[in-house]
Amino acid sequence: MDFENNYEAADLLDNQGFVNYVLYGTDKSYWTNYSNTSELAALQVKAARDIILSIHEFDAPPESQKIRQEVWSGIQSNIDQKSKPNKKYSKLIRFAAACIVTLIVSSIAWTGFTFYNPDDNDAIVTSDERWIEYTNDSETNWPVDLADGSQVILEPNAYIKYPITFDQKTRKVLLKGDAFFDIQRDTLKPFYVYANEAVVRVLGTSFFVKAEEDDKDIEVIVKTGKVAVYRSKEVKEYQAKTIKELDPIIVTPNQIATLKKSNLEFNKRLVATPALIKPLKQLTKTHFEDSSIYEIVEALELAYGVEIDIDQRIHRSCLITTTLSNQPLFEKLKLICDPLGLNYIEKDVKIYITGICHN
Repeated sequence: MDFENNYEAADLLDNQGFVNYVLYGTDKSYWTNYSNTSELAALQVKAARDIILSIHEFDAPPESQKIRQEVWSGIQSNIDQKSKPNKKYSKLIRFAAACIVTLIVSSIAWTGFTFYNPDDNDAIVTSDERWIEYTNDSETNWPVDLADGSQVILEPNAYIKYPITFDQKTRKVLLKGDAFFDIQRDTLKPFYVYANEAVVRVLGTSFFVKAEEDDKDIEVIVKTGKVAVYRSKEVKEYQAKTIKELDPIIVTPNQIATLKKSNLEFNKRLVATPALIKPLKQLTKTHFEDSSIYEIVEALELAYGVEIDIDQRIHRSCLITTTLSNQPLFEKLKLICDPLGLNYIEKDVKIYITGICHN
């Protein structure tokens, strides 16, 4: 795709098409492709996008909106009175003006004002934090970049609320809907996702949260790393010191934790198609010639991060020749177990191999 314009940040602030893209997701492919044309283009797009979100997405009080408009109008008026100013100078003025307006709005909007409302999670919002709210009204997934370098991919209709900058001790966001999280690791500042009746705590990992308000369950699916999932009710009670301990459910790669809204009970299971979590090239061995099933299972556990239990009646002399590849775990287990006359079942996020070896 050829681009006729090389936009500077100031140009983008005046471009209604770009503003609509930032606020409503229109012409996403065009602006995404433009941003990828060069590192400079990406920086200009990010700078302009941050300013637009700062101005438009804050639910500021009416008085701050009025002041914002007055300040902006005054600056624009001064620019217009210039007799054909230098182009670069004009752009610089407009860009600086946008920054000034953003700072003014931010300082006014957050003096004695907060985004908190009674429907929000008490544990997440404090009066001295500055928050951004965003709903993905588009028909495609939408990336949201957080201040710590983490990224959230919002699915259509998903809503997220997050601080402009995280505090010194924790990183917290509020989610309604479905989203994928890729969190930068920081052992000193745990990351929390408040999703309806569930709270997810991580240090640095990637996972998917399904938290549609109309769904009966909340699901957390881990891709990499490890997360702890709590009942938000218990988190509030713990913070109020009405209970002494929290009882989370720990979720690891290829596992799904489900919290039933009706009774707040947890359960955990494997994903339908467990994927490799460790590249095959990092395994000590991938080809097994007349090898014990125990040795092969150890390699599978390492490659897929899944616990596999072998019936004690199956002797270590149960041998098979096979090669580990990128195929799904259950498909691989079938290729191993069928020739040996063995069976496998999944129960409580573990896989059990049973039967009598035929070789």
